[in-house]
Amino acid sequence: MTHNHIAHYLWPLTLAVLLVNVALGYWRSRALVSSGRITAEERASFTRSAVLLSSVYCLVQWSVQAASHTPDPLCLLAFPPHGRFAVASWLVAVSTLARPQVALAGRRSRLAGSARPCLFEGFH
Repeated sequence: MTHNHIAHYLWPLTLAVLLVNVALGYWRSRALVSSGRITAEERASFTRSAVLLSSVYCLVQWSVQAASHTPDPLCLLAFPPHGRFAVASWLVAVSTLARPQVALAGRRSRLAGSARPCLFEGFH
C-alpha cells in the first residue's frame, strides 16, 4: 500500500482510532459510575456525544478531501489555506475549537452554588 492509498483513507482510519478510544473510555469509566462521581446517564451521554462529534468531523473532512480530489488531506490543512477546499477544511478544523460548554448549555453543576455547566463536575 502506497503513501497515497494511506493518505486517501486518513480520515476513516482516524475515525476508527477515535472510536476505539471512546469505547475504551466508556469501559474504563464504569469505575466512575460505581463510585458515584458520574451517573450512568452522564457516561452514556458523553459517549454518544463523542461518537457523534468524532464521526461528523472525520466524515466531513473526508468529504472535503474527496470533493477536492486531493490525494493527501494534510495538503488541505497547510497554513495559510489556498483555495476553497482548503478554506472549507480549515473551517471544519477551527469549528472544533468551540467551547464544549456550549453543547451543555442549560445544565447546572452539582457543585454547590456553581452555575457553570460541566460534564464531569469533579474535574474543575
